[in-house]
Amino acid sequence: MTEIFKELSETELEIMEYLWREETCHGIKSKEILEHFISRGKSWKLNTLNTFLKRLELKGLIATETRGKTKIYYNKITCQEYEHRKAKYLLDSQFDSSIKKFIVALNGGNSLDDSEADEIEKWFKNLE
Repeated sequence: MTEIFKELSETELEIMEYLWREETCHGIKSKEILEHFISRGKSWKLNTLNTFLKRLELKGLIATETRGKTKIYYNKITCQEYEHRKAKYLLDSQFDSSIKKFIVALNGGNSLDDSEADEIEKWFKNLE
């Protein structure tokens, strides 16, 4: 089954980066998340944060647990997994899943010089 990649807004990505840095196996409280962003100059209310957190949950990136009146947030994927999904989506949607087409586009349609081609070849051989 092909997973659909959901691009994150700038704010959603900021929240995820914070969660990836700070989350423990015990999760993190919404109050802690809000305090972090307020200390960084955001003028958010809890409802604003909750809206972003709900979007991240709907995108399958975080999970929640309610303990009493407190919501605890957990990452469902790591930063590395997110970056992998993002790169795979780009390759599949824009370059017909072709690494060759991607490299050609990345290089502006120009040929690779011999050292670049050798380096890429060595890298691919190491994958095997």
